[in-house]
Amino acid sequence: MAVESCGPRPRPAVAVYRPISETPYAFPLISPGAKFAALPPAVQHTIRAETGSEDIEDILKDTNSIPPIYRVFFVNRAAFPPLYIRTDGSLLNPDLSVAIGAGQDRFGILTGGPSVGVSLNDLPPTVLTVVQNQAPDAEIDTITKETRGDQTFYTVSFKGRRHADLVVASDGTIVPDTRIEVPVHQLNPKPSTGK
Repeated sequence: MAVESCGPRPRPAVAVYRPISETPYAFPLISPGAKFAALPPAVQHTIRAETGSEDIEDILKDTNSIPPIYRVFFVNRAAFPPLYIRTDGSLLNPDLSVAIGAGQDRFGILTGGPSVGVSLNDLPPTVLTVVQNQAPDAEIDTITKETRGDQTFYTVSFKGRRHADLVVASDGTIVPDTRIEVPVHQLNPKPSTGK
């Protein structure tokens, strides 16, 4: 038994892709700024120390060497040749010998001290909920994280000062601001004359 068709057979859909050279989009998916932000802090420090804020064209990570080496290329290649940097921040010559060794951090780490530069993404969900409920219309200026003993506190300061600083424990409890202002005359009391 033969089946007859009443019309032409439909053609299958075919996706047609244009070569990259024909599109107006020619930039990479990851910007040099994003690559710089993903570098270890010691590598970032070396780049800033050597070139300041010179425009970076590209950053490549060479994982064939141990430890890995970052090759940094600049937009102004005539003035700034590529930098070769180890993960510890050591600056290397093109033959990968050490040109300038990484500086040793001689500063101690303060434990329990405040940590500035905390973002909203770093806040525990309970703290974030409290901040949003207490100041729903406020724009956040800074967030500071401080550990006292086994407790962590977040101090949120707002722009415009329409809202007072908010201190919230990591469990979401609002804490009275522990910063106490002492009048100047109490800082340097006059010695008693003994009369």
